[in-house]
Amino acid sequence: PGGATLLFEVELFSWKEKKKEKHQMSPLERFEEAEKLKVCRRTSSHFLCKPPPSIAQHSALLFWCVLCLCVQASGTVAFKAGDYEEALESYEDATGYLDYGEKAEGKEEECQTMYMSCTLNGAQCCIKQGEFSQAVDLCTRALMRDESNVKALFRRGQARMHMGEWAEAKADLRQASTLDPKNKEVRDAFAEVGKKEAAAKKADKAMYSKMFG
Repeated sequence: PGGATLLFEVELFSWKEKKKEKHQMSPLERFEEAEKLKVCRRTSSHFLCKPPPSIAQHSALLFWCVLCLCVQASGTVAFKAGDYEEALESYEDATGYLDYGEKAEGKEEECQTMYMSCTLNGAQCCIKQGEFSQAVDLCTRALMRDESNVKALFRRGQARMHMGEWAEAKADLRQASTLDPKNKEVRDAFAEVGKKEAAAKKADKAMYSKMFG
């Protein structure tokens, strides 16, 4: 009716502060953006995070939490959750900040450690998803920064084994074993390559025998 007062109730379902683009950030800001991925831990039933205030209200908070879980030293809890695809996207985003432009002064060693952690955990996500070629690429990227990294050699060897690249897999695992002779996981993987190679050759022989026998 005329002269009536209308009252409106507005409910805000989500709000997101626009982030700077990588090229707009200083080296230190890029480092801090990547470092946010490592400030989370998981309790038995929910996520506890300590993001900066500007991130605390983001609707994409769970996205960061998934990555943070995977970046933990063991990665056990995250991998059991099975969030490999989302974790991989987060790893790639993190390395994008770390690998862009100049490095934050005084943070070079931390940047390197974080880069290797994200890259190799990303490779593990790929292996879990059966994306073996991508896992090889990520491990190779890590080895370009640290050619003696046992974990990178081990995971690349694993991925190559699943691709049937027996010689390359053995070469990686042999090098990893030379660098870390007491690493049972590496020795077991090398033995597994031999078994899978023998089984594959046996299967090929049987197939050819049926075809031409």
